[in-house]
Amino acid sequence: MGSWEGTRREAVARELGGDLPCVRCRYNLKGLSVRAVCSECGLPVRATLLAVVDPYASELQAIRHPRLTWTGLMAWSFGAVLAALAAWALRLSELLDSFASIRVPVPTAQFVLLGGTLISFLGSLSLLSPHERIPRGPRLRAFCGVAAFVPILLSTRSILLMDSQATFAANALSDGSWQRDLLRIVQGLGIGLAVWGLAPIWKMLMERSHLMRTGRREGQPLMPLAGVALVGVTGDVIHVLARDAIDAPASLGFLAGTLLVGVSAALLTLGFLGVALTCMRIRRVVLAPPLSLAELLAASGPGAAAVSEVGSKSSEPGVGGASAGVQVASTSAPAQPATGAAPPPAAPPTPPARPELA
Repeated sequence: MGSWEGTRREAVARELGGDLPCVRCRYNLKGLSVRAVCSECGLPVRATLLAVVDPYASELQAIRHPRLTWTGLMAWSFGAVLAALAAWALRLSELLDSFASIRVPVPTAQFVLLGGTLISFLGSLSLLSPHERIPRGPRLRAFCGVAAFVPILLSTRSILLMDSQATFAANALSDGSWQRDLLRIVQGLGIGLAVWGLAPIWKMLMERSHLMRTGRREGQPLMPLAGVALVGVTGDVIHVLARDAIDAPASLGFLAGTLLVGVSAALLTLGFLGVALTCMRIRRVVLAPPLSLAELLAASGPGAAAVSEVGSKSSEPGVGGASAGVQVASTSAPAQPATGAAPPPAAPPTPPARPELA
């Protein structure tokens, strides 16, 4: 028992061999024991390990082209934000023209809307297969999501051409033909399909962050945005059904459809902004693999092999993931013998070699 306890204490007290800034004061904890405290602020080293070290880092697949993937994510998310803001600028110009007779030039906003959509499409290519061992289902959905940008681009271009050919920008909204509503339906369905298709790969990338996987940091999921896009499609369908009717219920229906379209557009804009902010939060885990305890500890000494295997022996991610990092120190040593069982006998010493006679 004494020999086992000594080995356990030595494994627990292993020192950090890599750079690890304290989460409170940013002091470098390199060289300190896992059981020690920060020399500057007194925060236990284990608290920093819980916030930084990912117990499942060894199980995550390496991203093939980290910088290219990161650039694609930024283009995909911020391109969508630019397109949404440009669409709001166009709607604002329509309202000013309709209610205040103030005409605002819109060609710049039209260019930004189409250009942002194109940038988002090019960035979405990075989500097709960012790393190995992606199941077939998510890969097929990602392909459908990227392909959905084609009808989005075509319908957006057609709507912009229809708006630019109108005498007033507001006429395209209030007095436009049913073709414009159909184009908006195609556009909304394309947005919903793109969001639905890219959702699994996006979730995999978010779960590379230990803080997001354990719920200690919020990330913007994509699946709710697919439902929001369908709400806008429902509003456009109501527009098509109520456009040629003149009775009061139909007029109320047209207003209800307009309200649904407006609410959908607002929620989509906020959702795209949330995706862009989440992309910035997962930057570190995309550009470099998450930190594992084996990378921070010294590479030699008792217990090193056990430390490197702690990720594969932990529980399911997201269920007790935060406590897995605490258990590193106590599970990295050899298993304790059962109570009452005698320790294994020590190997007999090797007898010294007999000297040869001259």
